[in-house]
Amino acid sequence: MPKPSCAQANESDLEHADAVFSARQKLALGLLAALGVLLRLVEYVHYRPLWSDESILAAHLLSDPTPALFRAMPDIIVPPGYFLLLKLCVAVVGVTEYAVRLPSVIASIAALGLLCAVGKRLCAPAAAVVALLFLAVSEHSIYYAAEVRPYALDAAVVLGLLWLTLNVRLGLGKAASWRLAAFALAGAVAVWLSYPAAFCLAGIAATQVLLVARKRQWRRLAPLFAVYGVWGLSFVALYFINIRSVFECEEMMQIAYGQYNYAGAFMPFPPKSLADARWFGTRFVMFCDHPLGLAFPGLVAFALVAGAGSLYARKKEWLLLLLFPLFFAMAASGLRKYPLHARTMLYLAPIAYLLIGEAAVFVSGQGKRPLAIGAVAMASILLLHPAYRAARDAASPRSHHELHRLLDYAEKNWEDGDVLYMPYVTHLSYLFCAHRYDFPKDAVIAGAKPAPKTPIHETFSRSLPQLRGKRRVWVALTYALAPRAERYWETLDEFGERGTGFHARGASVYLYDFSRAPAPPGAEPDS
Repeated sequence: MPKPSCAQANESDLEHADAVFSARQKLALGLLAALGVLLRLVEYVHYRPLWSDESILAAHLLSDPTPALFRAMPDIIVPPGYFLLLKLCVAVVGVTEYAVRLPSVIASIAALGLLCAVGKRLCAPAAAVVALLFLAVSEHSIYYAAEVRPYALDAAVVLGLLWLTLNVRLGLGKAASWRLAAFALAGAVAVWLSYPAAFCLAGIAATQVLLVARKRQWRRLAPLFAVYGVWGLSFVALYFINIRSVFECEEMMQIAYGQYNYAGAFMPFPPKSLADARWFGTRFVMFCDHPLGLAFPGLVAFALVAGAGSLYARKKEWLLLLLFPLFFAMAASGLRKYPLHARTMLYLAPIAYLLIGEAAVFVSGQGKRPLAIGAVAMASILLLHPAYRAARDAASPRSHHELHRLLDYAEKNWEDGDVLYMPYVTHLSYLFCAHRYDFPKDAVIAGAKPAPKTPIHETFSRSLPQLRGKRRVWVALTYALAPRAERYWETLDEFGERGTGFHARGASVYLYDFSRAPAPPGAEPDS
């Protein structure tokens, strides 16, 4: 009887993977996937204006030509492929918050299906169900499904690369040429969409080479190295077009290193003190909270170790495939090239959920009833926190500020001759909700872009000539910290008379009279 070709073997493996799920497990997967999609759509459909980081990123789509999106920005670090996706969505849907959040919600929903596809190749069917349950209700995965940031896309891209890798059987089979070509093309495109994709590709290559070397099947390296060559050329192009300019942008590096140094996001390398050694424990506890969204770090650690041990016992290459992206990310962090902090590690959350699911099935399958009960209890305890937060956020989705309520108030009380003034960042957010209002274009004034550490006096005085002499100026402000907002209003009180106002979450609007505004006094630092 002739042996099946590699392509046939791969197809057979895929059919077998589908067949091992019972009808009840398939129903559970479908229901959990539907739950995950519903929670993400609720987050996406709930209207919330862009907050500062989102609006700064999205504003580049309106102000910069497409070629400029490939270069480093002085105020945001984003892969150029993600920028192009946003540009496409804005061109098709229009300048709205929903348009620029569309890539994130699509990626987050795709990650649910990709986790199932990866889980059924790596884990027991019940483990894939448990992993999908955790991802479906994952607080941070849901939140970033409706955020103009690339982190949801990171998770989907990494899962997609893992799925493709498993479908070429880690390089051991004579995969059809079209599969290798697709594999090479996917990796080449992935690094332009997601920076962490580079860690995943490095992990895939390391796993495949180790596997081939262990089996001494050297002839199979040639097609793999051809694939790696395509990946390498794409990454080199990305480096010279985008990444190098990021590190050469002093303004951006000062902001990024200041923020991430303060957060302790760079791994101490080599560790030279007890404090350096404590970094790993502290970072793990923080990883449990964000991006995993799980309480009880000790229980999480046990589940991850047990899941890793179970996977190692069945096929150690699969464990390496899951862990190598973390190892390469840690190496980059030690070299101070990539921060390990909260959202930048969101792509690792699905991998952790797979290991937790594997642990639950492994412990329950030891043939002892107390262990089975313990496995159910472990999964249930870990699930309590994310399930509660998912339900809470579905009932009342989060929002950084409610600029739209200020604008509703100003529009309701608008009179002929009124002016709407917004500081620079607030105005960037307004650009994506302007279609909802009928303010005259010439009556909307944007504040000057503030330089770092510039006093409020100095920044506002640059806009004062456009406002001086006007009796009715609506000043709308969004903010993260109430004391800073109060200092802003106190500063404006020196230039004009404050009248009626309205407050919402993270935002305030006042009607000012600048008809007798004095010349701006000398600037004093805003402490």
